[in-house]
Amino acid sequence: MSTSTVEARLYDASVFWSAAPGQASLTRHGHVGLALSGGGSRSAAACLGTLRCLDALGLLADVRVLSCVSGATWYAVPFTFLPEDFDEAAFLGPRVAAPETLRWSHGDAPTDVCTLGPGHGGQGLTRLSMGSVHLLLQSLKEAAHQVPHHRIWSKEIAEYILQPFGLAAFDDQHLPIDWFAPDAATAAAVRATSPGLPARYYTVRASTRMPRPQLMVNLCLKVVGADGQERLAPVY
Repeated sequence: MSTSTVEARLYDASVFWSAAPGQASLTRHGHVGLALSGGGSRSAAACLGTLRCLDALGLLADVRVLSCVSGATWYAVPFTFLPEDFDEAAFLGPRVAAPETLRWSHGDAPTDVCTLGPGHGGQGLTRLSMGSVHLLLQSLKEAAHQVPHHRIWSKEIAEYILQPFGLAAFDDQHLPIDWFAPDAATAAAVRATSPGLPARYYTVRASTRMPRPQLMVNLCLKVVGADGQERLAPVY
């Protein structure tokens, strides 16, 4: 097995906490890339917490690229393309400064982890429908309705994670009738060369408070191994 070396500069996270929200203690250049790996709902929850923390610290605007795979995309995609009729602060949810105050209980307080407010990005992750048993039963139901086997998983995740925010639609053949684009101008250019694309598309949420990083999903890098051969390496 060949190996590759990656060099990175590490920062002590405590330097951020000493700064007031909106005031970073490091020089801010806006040349920050954030990589979030997969892991299903656990990864999506970690993505939620990471973006919420960066926003609370006033550092989210410095993230220029957000690279995600698998479960992290479950949160990053609706965050990036969140429609205007959804409150982006409610989507992130409030930050709990003292984690020891969190309680496994139902209620309206931010510390009641069994209750998420309307429009919260983590709601889909906490539903019974996202449980392993339910997902398996739903997969069998989808197969019985002639959904192609290779589309069952992506369709289920789209229904549970994207549809609550108006970001997924399917036709009678269970095929998606929508797509994503950075902006309307890019969408028009794409449709000019691919007129067969559906008319429905979603663009990146425009926001001055939470400017969205460039989203990179399930990408690979071409790397050169120790033997001089080029290989594809997943981007995490």
